[in-house]
Amino acid sequence: MAFTSKIKEDILVASARHCCVCHRYRGVKIEIHHIKPKEQGGKDSFENAIPLCFDCHCDAGHYFSKHPKGTKFSPNELKKHKEKWFDIVKNNKISQKSENLIHSRYFITNNFSLIKEISERDLSNFPVKEIVLVENKSLDFVKSITKNKTYRREEIQNILKISKDEYISQFPSAKENAIDEEEHTYFYHERIPKIEEIKKHCKTDKVSNYLIESGVKPEKIAQIHTCYEGACEGNENFQELYLLRPLYFKCLVITNISSNYIKLKELIAKSYDGVLYNESNIQDSESITFPQILIKPNQSILIPIGSFLSDFESFDSTEYFSNLEQFDSEEYQTTNHGKIEFKKEIEFIGYNLLPEKIEIENSNELFYQEIHKFDFNNIYWIDRYWGYGSCPHLFYKFKNEELKYQGEILNVSPKTIQTEKFIIESDISKIVIAELEQETTEIKYIKINGIKVFNSITLTEGQSFEFTAKKFDKIEINGSYYTNSEKYELMPKLKKQHLIETYKKTMPNTVYN
Repeated sequence: MAFTSKIKEDILVASARHCCVCHRYRGVKIEIHHIKPKEQGGKDSFENAIPLCFDCHCDAGHYFSKHPKGTKFSPNELKKHKEKWFDIVKNNKISQKSENLIHSRYFITNNFSLIKEISERDLSNFPVKEIVLVENKSLDFVKSITKNKTYRREEIQNILKISKDEYISQFPSAKENAIDEEEHTYFYHERIPKIEEIKKHCKTDKVSNYLIESGVKPEKIAQIHTCYEGACEGNENFQELYLLRPLYFKCLVITNISSNYIKLKELIAKSYDGVLYNESNIQDSESITFPQILIKPNQSILIPIGSFLSDFESFDSTEYFSNLEQFDSEEYQTTNHGKIEFKKEIEFIGYNLLPEKIEIENSNELFYQEIHKFDFNNIYWIDRYWGYGSCPHLFYKFKNEELKYQGEILNVSPKTIQTEKFIIESDISKIVIAELEQETTEIKYIKINGIKVFNSITLTEGQSFEFTAKKFDKIEINGSYYTNSEKYELMPKLKKQHLIETYKKTMPNTVYN
C-alpha cells in the first residue's frame, strides 16, 4: 500500500506545495515521505505524511540514531517541521522574501567528451536545458588538460615479449596475485611503474603529464596490472595494462525557480588551487562576481567548481532515479541522481570551490541564499557510452550457493555464431550464463553429455540463465551475442572485473531457467 490520492492531495494543499523542512515552493518537484518508515510500522496516513523537496527527501532517508556521519532527521523532528509549516500556511504567513528563488544541484562526470564540450562552452548536450555557462579558473584548468584531445584512455596497453612466468624475474618488485584454481584470473601481477615508464607509455595523457610536471610520485599517477589481451577477440598476448586515475569534473547548477527575472550578483565560497589535496585544504574565502545578466524563470547557470581524481577502482552507487537519453544515432547518455561511494579518498587537482551562499537581486532588493554543501550522498552524475562488445559471462554455482567466475564465452566478434565445449572439473550444482552489459546474447542450444536440453534462449542486460550440471558433465553451448549499436568498444578490464565481482555478490534471485 501507499498514500491514497486523497491523502496526497490534502497534504499538498495543506503545505501549499512547499517543502516542510527548507520551506521552498517546489511545484511538481515534491514527494510525500513517511515520517515513520513503513518497515517500522508507519502508516499510510495523513498524520504520517510530510511533503519534502527532492534534496530534503534525500537527506531525510530513514532515521538511524547511530549513523556515523551527520545528524539525521528523526521522526519527531520531521513532525515538528510539518506542524510549524502547516501553521504558517494555514495563517497565510508565507513570506515572499523568505522564499527560495533558486534551486541548486551538483553534477559530476568523468566522461572526457562531455568535459571537453563544457570547456569549449558547448552545453547543447548537457542534461539541463536553457543553461548559461559561467567561466572561471576551474574551467580554465579543464581547458588546459582537454585542449587538442578528443578522448582519454584510462587503460593503456603494453604488449610484452616475455611470458607470464618470466615476469617476476624481470620485475622483481611486482606483486603476484593469489590464484584460485577454480576461477578465471583477470590480473596476474601488480606493480608501480617508474616515472620514465609512465612518460614512455602514457605520453599522450595530459593528466599524467600534469602530475609528472608537478612532481607527483608515480604511485599517485599510475598502476600496472598484467593480463592477457582482448579475450573477446580471441587474442592471447600477455601484456601490461597501465591504469590511470579517472578524472572527474564537478559543477554547480543554479536554476531560477521564481516567477521573476533575477540577477545573481556574487558567489561566496571556499577555494584552493593546488595538486592532489583533500577537501580540508579548501579553506580560502573568496567572492566571485557573476556577469551582469538577467536569469529568466526556469533558466539555469552552470558554475564550474573544480576537478578531482579518484583512485584506480570504480565507485559504488545507489540511484534514486536514472534517465537514459540517446545522445546521437549510436551513443547514449545517462543522468543519475543518488549517492556514490569511492573505495578510497579522492584528491582534488587544480582550482576548486566549495560554494556557501549566493547573493541575489530580486525586484531591486539584495539578499543572500545559502547553497547546500557539495555531498556525494546527494549528487547527479552523467555518463556516456557506446554499446560494449564484451561477450556473455559463465559462472559455476557451488552447493553453498557461491559463484565462481569461469570467463567469457562465445568470445569472438559480435554476430558470429560459435560453439563452446568443455568438461566440468569442479564439484558444482549449476551453471550460470549472465549478460551483464549493454548487449544481447542469443543461445541457439545447450547440450549436456550430447543431449540437447535447451533451445532458443535470449538474454539482455541484467538477465541470466542457470541450469543444473555436475562434475564431469560434457557441456556444449552454441550461440552468439550482438551489441545494441553498430559502433561499440571493449569494456575496460578493470571496469569489467568490478562488474563481475558486483554480480557475484548481488546475483538476482530470479533468473531465467
